[in-house]
Amino acid sequence: MIRLDGISKTYGRSETAVRALADICLNIRQGEAIAVLGRSGSGKTTLLDIIGTLTRPTWGKYFLRDLEIPLFSDAKTAQLRGRAFGFVFQSFNLLPDRSVYQNIALAFKYRKNRGTDINHRVENALEHVRLGHKRDANIRNLSGGEQQRVAIARAIVTKPDIILADEPTGNLDTATGSTIISLLFRLWENGRTLIVVTHDLALAKQFPRIIFLTDGQVTYDGPAESFFIPHAP
Repeated sequence: MIRLDGISKTYGRSETAVRALADICLNIRQGEAIAVLGRSGSGKTTLLDIIGTLTRPTWGKYFLRDLEIPLFSDAKTAQLRGRAFGFVFQSFNLLPDRSVYQNIALAFKYRKNRGTDINHRVENALEHVRLGHKRDANIRNLSGGEQQRVAIARAIVTKPDIILADEPTGNLDTATGSTIISLLFRLWENGRTLIVVTHDLALAKQFPRIIFLTDGQVTYDGPAESFFIPHAP
């Protein structure tokens, strides 16, 4: 489903260049649940951004469903991104002056869905994250956990195959974070591919597969049960 072949990413030029990723080779199958683990600055978010087509690699090839993404125009890449991916961020990225419903419906801004279809999908997404009763609430009046659940609803409302989450529990207490992870795992169990960036070893150990990054390179890629302490952040 996803193949990265020699992916590297460098920011800046000459003496000031910063290497974020170096020669990343990965294959991700449809329906996998993967934790991308590593210390701060190891390249986790850059890798997620490249997988989600938010950032283009400096070198290497990226294939999504056998399509080589860097060959696409920005417009075509954006269309593919909107169909294939749902994004969940640590900072929620919600509009504070809008309602829960309006924030989720924004996912359709550049799509041609009819109003009745949008309404149906938003209502279904709200039910999935158990926030139907907060439909008309202002985002400012929600707790952090509720805001992250809205962000998940927004990520799934267009029915993407792949969910990308960057530190989705980073701003939440332990109990609320566990609820968010349970919601994400439920999406995986329903057939979606789930890729979660985290620096939390205990969270990563809940995933079948761990990809561990050190200074922009993959130093472990395998089952969680085989990941041992010398690799840990």
